[in-house]
Amino acid sequence: MFFFFFTSGIGILFIVVSFFFLPVLVIAPHKFCTLFGLGSASIFYSIIYLKGFKGTLLYFWKSKRRWNTISYAITLILLMYYSLINKSFFWVIVFSIIQLLILINLLFGIIPGGKTTLKWTIKGCCYSMKGFISCTKGIFKVLC
Repeated sequence: MFFFFFTSGIGILFIVVSFFFLPVLVIAPHKFCTLFGLGSASIFYSIIYLKGFKGTLLYFWKSKRRWNTISYAITLILLMYYSLINKSFFWVIVFSIIQLLILINLLFGIIPGGKTTLKWTIKGCCYSMKGFISCTKGIFKVLC
């Protein structure tokens, strides 16, 4: 259990530090991408410590999780390609967002009750955003 929390913490630290490189993403996308990819991979590897290698392999290759796992690997490879070889900051942002969403989906699938929690969190965020948007529309009508 210690190694799960340790590698998860290291992964979260890498991801947080990678966001400090967002202002220089246009100039050097590899700095952001390397830290973000390492953080994402560390969090993914922490699952291996939680379930064991064979258990993780069997868990992620079940039919309903297989495409999430394959898409996670593809986005990780494309993220590295577009940051280190092609140096396209637009595709780095696109694949970073996709990879983060897939990783969140995979992690919440492991936690008991995680899918329900994720669904309720998304509904709450959407409800809050609708309220915020309607509030700002009212403010702009008053100001303009």
